[in-house]
Amino acid sequence: MSALEASLELLASITVGIMVYVGHKHAVRSSALVALYLIFTFFNDIRRSRLFFLQPGLSVFGNLAAGSAALRLYLLVLEEMPKKILLAPAGTPDLQILGVSTGYFSRVLSCYLNPVVVAGFYRQLGPQDIGDLDPEFSSQVLHERLKRQWVRRSSNKSRHRLLLSCLGTWKWEILQIMAVRLVNIGCLLGQPILMEEIIKVVEIRRHPDNHIPLLKRFDLQGATVLVFVGVAVSRTAAAYLSNRLTAKVRGGLIALMMEKIHHICEQDAQNSELLTNLSTDIEIVIEELSACIDVPMLFLETSIGILFLSRFIGKTCFFAVLPAAGNTLCSFFLGRGTVPALVNWTEKTKTRVAKTTEVLKQLPGIKMLGLGPVVRDYIQRLRVEEMQAAMPYRYFMGLLNMLEQFADLGTPAIVIGAAFVSGGFNGKLDPTRVYPVLAGVRLVQAPTNKGVMAYSSVAQLVASLGRFQEFLLLPEQTDSRVRWDPSASLDTFDEVLTDGGSVRRTPNSPAHSPVGIIQFVNASIGFAGVEEALLSGINFVLSRGSVSGIVGATGCGKTTFLRSILGAAKTFGGFVYVDRTAIAYCGSTVWLRDVSIRENIVGYLPFDPVRYEIAIQSCQLVDDFARLPKGDEYIVGPGGLNLSGGQRQRVSLARAVFSRCKITIIDDALNSLDGTTAVAVLQALCGVDGVLRRSGSTVLLSTYLPEVLNVVDQVITLNNQGQVSLDRSSFRSPGQYQTLANVLVSAMPVIRDGAENKEKAAIRRLQSLDIKKVYPQASYDGKHDNDWRMYVVFIESIGKFKFLWLLVLGALLPLSEFLPEFHIRDWTDYAPNDASWLTHYYLLIGLACALVTVSYWLLYNYFAFRAATKLHEEILDTTMRATLGFLTTTKTADILTMFDEDARNCARMLPYHFFRTLYQGFSTFVIWIPEDTSGSVVGMSLLNLFTIQSIFQFFILAWTGSEMSVAVLKKMERFKRTTPQEPTRPPPEDLPEGWPLAGDVELSNVSARYREARDVPPVIRDVSLIIEPGERISFVGRSSSGKTSLMLTLLGFLQYSGVVEIDGVDIDTVTPDFLRSRVITMTQDAVQFNDTIRRNLIPFDMNEEEKDDELAVRQRARRDTMLTHVLQQLNIWNKLSDKGGLDAMLQDVGYSKGEMQLLSVARGTVRRLETGINLIMMDEATSNLDPLRDDATHQFMEQTFQGCTVIIISHRQEVIQTTDCALRLNEGELINVEIPNNPLTWLGAPLPTLPESEMEESGFDFEGGSGSASSPVVIP
Repeated sequence: MSALEASLELLASITVGIMVYVGHKHAVRSSALVALYLIFTFFNDIRRSRLFFLQPGLSVFGNLAAGSAALRLYLLVLEEMPKKILLAPAGTPDLQILGVSTGYFSRVLSCYLNPVVVAGFYRQLGPQDIGDLDPEFSSQVLHERLKRQWVRRSSNKSRHRLLLSCLGTWKWEILQIMAVRLVNIGCLLGQPILMEEIIKVVEIRRHPDNHIPLLKRFDLQGATVLVFVGVAVSRTAAAYLSNRLTAKVRGGLIALMMEKIHHICEQDAQNSELLTNLSTDIEIVIEELSACIDVPMLFLETSIGILFLSRFIGKTCFFAVLPAAGNTLCSFFLGRGTVPALVNWTEKTKTRVAKTTEVLKQLPGIKMLGLGPVVRDYIQRLRVEEMQAAMPYRYFMGLLNMLEQFADLGTPAIVIGAAFVSGGFNGKLDPTRVYPVLAGVRLVQAPTNKGVMAYSSVAQLVASLGRFQEFLLLPEQTDSRVRWDPSASLDTFDEVLTDGGSVRRTPNSPAHSPVGIIQFVNASIGFAGVEEALLSGINFVLSRGSVSGIVGATGCGKTTFLRSILGAAKTFGGFVYVDRTAIAYCGSTVWLRDVSIRENIVGYLPFDPVRYEIAIQSCQLVDDFARLPKGDEYIVGPGGLNLSGGQRQRVSLARAVFSRCKITIIDDALNSLDGTTAVAVLQALCGVDGVLRRSGSTVLLSTYLPEVLNVVDQVITLNNQGQVSLDRSSFRSPGQYQTLANVLVSAMPVIRDGAENKEKAAIRRLQSLDIKKVYPQASYDGKHDNDWRMYVVFIESIGKFKFLWLLVLGALLPLSEFLPEFHIRDWTDYAPNDASWLTHYYLLIGLACALVTVSYWLLYNYFAFRAATKLHEEILDTTMRATLGFLTTTKTADILTMFDEDARNCARMLPYHFFRTLYQGFSTFVIWIPEDTSGSVVGMSLLNLFTIQSIFQFFILAWTGSEMSVAVLKKMERFKRTTPQEPTRPPPEDLPEGWPLAGDVELSNVSARYREARDVPPVIRDVSLIIEPGERISFVGRSSSGKTSLMLTLLGFLQYSGVVEIDGVDIDTVTPDFLRSRVITMTQDAVQFNDTIRRNLIPFDMNEEEKDDELAVRQRARRDTMLTHVLQQLNIWNKLSDKGGLDAMLQDVGYSKGEMQLLSVARGTVRRLETGINLIMMDEATSNLDPLRDDATHQFMEQTFQGCTVIIISHRQEVIQTTDCALRLNEGELINVEIPNNPLTWLGAPLPTLPESEMEESGFDFEGGSGSASSPVVIP
């Protein structure tokens, strides 16, 4: 060793020591540079030590080299050990610490994930097994990084602004990937060089007199290890870095999207189609990101490969460019068609998912209307249309995959043929030249194959980011308020032009108003997005700590007025001044997280037990906590599904009370409470000693409770002309007080006392169910499903006979690809100078290309289409036939996932990965066909050895993708197996046409349960009654008395014993969906479709194609006339007349909740007029109407449904008094029959009556009779 070498070695050792020390003290992760240095020098020391030991007299130097290697290995092991003791606080998951602090090779090879892999082999993994992400994956960090670049390019009007922002944000990560790819290219380049040298050595050793130097043999051994290990490590490192980058890009884009959603207008934020499109675009970006980053390296890799080939075949190497150039050109033209085809497919997917979401959210109501089969066919038709729209995209993708295979097979054929004919091989196939050339061709093939897809990948990524950028550039909702500065005079405000064209004054610095906390100065306000002010000329001041009541008729603009204080309305003129302070808002629609009640109330504020106790007591939640399981730790469910409407509102109010904001706005938040509770909450919040009044909060209260006039300091009155006035004292005079009280009472919804109790009863029924026992998928552990069975499921979706073709093609493809290699071996062994073998070689290549063409055409255009539609149909059938108990206890999002992500996986990923698994699996068997020893065997063996890495890599990728798809199939199969289903029966042969014709209903000893189990108490107990045709009856009783349950029994939703007959037909012999389609049902929650008014009125025709013949046109015109007349009779036509009439989209009309119920009444009326159905059921069908409109609607229904059998559930005495009799139920038993204002006559013994206390509590004052509970009650 020279002095210079020794000096450099000493300097390197000192430097490594310093880096190790500094890294240990100041770095979380071990240095990659130190790790790479140690591993390379370790192998070099091993090589040197062996050389020294084999040379006589140099054993001392061998010992020194071995010691050096041992020291380097020791340092490397220390560097790989995680710094857990230094970093881990108590309770930190091991996986999180390992992922942050492990060494370079542990990170690159993902060794720290071994515990997860082992655990996943034995059991299903859960969130507790995964741990947290690295700090650099924090959504806040990713958002700040991407937002910084996005804002920096705000002046850039390019449509690629988001793309440039992403490149600027993660440029160092991208450069790291490219650096590792350069190392990988270098290692790949070493493969053909290594092959050339090994073949030369083998050829030399065939002659006994030739001697190979010892150093040469050691160098070849070391080079072999270096090349193979280098390829594996560099490829793994590139994949590792690429996966980290995709995770960061996904997190950054989603964080940016979530921030934008909070700044755009409410209409855009609620656009489900827009959000579905964004989620699809993000997935496309993630899928194509790695391929796009690799594009620059493809050109470099191709260029190096061609340069290497020139060593062996000279100018003929440029023939390798021809397939690359042709593929790139084809990829360019195909990519131009691929993007529009993908956009079209994505649009169809977006429409289907949006419609499916709409259906799932109201599926119980849809089934109640009998629309289950109709909607099922409609959603499946959308799926078929979606897959048909995907055919052009699949056609292009099939062509691209075929071009990839053509490049794989054709490039070596073109190069070998050109070199043989033009003299590159000097007229003879020599193994020492042919096989290195074939290995060099592989260097060109890999980037060429990727280059075929490159343009398509880049185009899809750019298009997806472009659509994402359009979303980010949507106009944001501007704050129309002006914030006060207490330290500034009125002259120090700046005048700023608003979006509405008016001028507003903006303070120079934030603070309080010198006049009041809220002040309106000649303000004109309206909805955001409209061009005309709804309220104008507002001039008054609200002082701090005041309590103001908002009074006005329905639709006069109370919510708009309150939203102007929040800055969510549009200011057309004047000014709205508000203190710069936090505002607590409680609206009629409550947003709750799927966490405990306490977490929803406290939110992100510090927990204060005193404030918390005051909040829950003032909002009357203490008794609810006593009844709910786990009290305030009770999980509310998604959107508060596990709470009643009143409970949700009171939790929202408690959240506002706990926040202690300076301004509190309560907008219709008391109207979902029963009367007693609403008044108690009102007094506790705003009474003389109310908690909000004591805290000094300025309260604005909008409610229909007349009692509000007793607690407020002032009244803000709104009239229908858009005028707003503030009354500080005169509202207390008897005349004015009565006038305002009448306004409140007339606008009050008719149902409050009954709605809350009814909803609580439904919640209690669900709480009584053991969900894990009822629906096993809730506790499924995933250990008992056979993965191979899932492949059978996929095979059955294709068809077993058709799958045989796929299996045969999967076996023939790898065999046809390897036959040319065997032909080359035989050519070099038996006839290296015979040019006729070239023709046979090309014929084998042509055969392989033909098989590729057939395989991918069938895969993309037949098998994938059939599998996607069949699997979707099975899940859809299962969902549409699910029982009511399942639908009301299962999160809609869980079911929607199968129709969105899982359905997309079945359409795009599963067929491809399944076929690739077959193909690569057969390839692994083909390459291990035993060979005899010959001159070219070494070259072919090395070539296959180089190839096997890629084969195993693609096999594992295909298998992994297939396994992910199998997981989707598992979930689908589990869903189909464990979801309780309604029975399916063929209709009775003797069922009369048009059944039921009369509407006769008879129940004999009927007891019903929500599920079939002895441990579940019946909700209907031994009810027997006969309802004669044409009678109007009502079910009455307290909450949980069984009214709705009895109606659900008549509609076939519940498990029951006994006999239920309609027109003499036992409903147990009729399919439930058919039964419901022959009954007109109207419920409190009106079913609505995001479609035209016409489609909402006649939903049973949604699958019928419109005909253009003259008869069909006349029939449509007559029907439209009838529809218009019904809407006019119900007084909901005026809003349609200037918006397209019956062709107006429902979401554009702006119907209120009450008007939506009237639309449901119109739907039932149209159904009655078109079908003549004589059995009508109504469950609080007009509960959101004011008394005057409710009375008019019931008069209309009495006329329309004259002669029909009508069953009504209502809490309004005025409605019940219009019926022929009222059936009183208590705890599921029929205990009394009451005829309003008439003596009641029985055909049998008397029924026991309720005690007077319970009669008074129920709210009905009817004269009752009595009869026998065991005898059927006959309604005369």
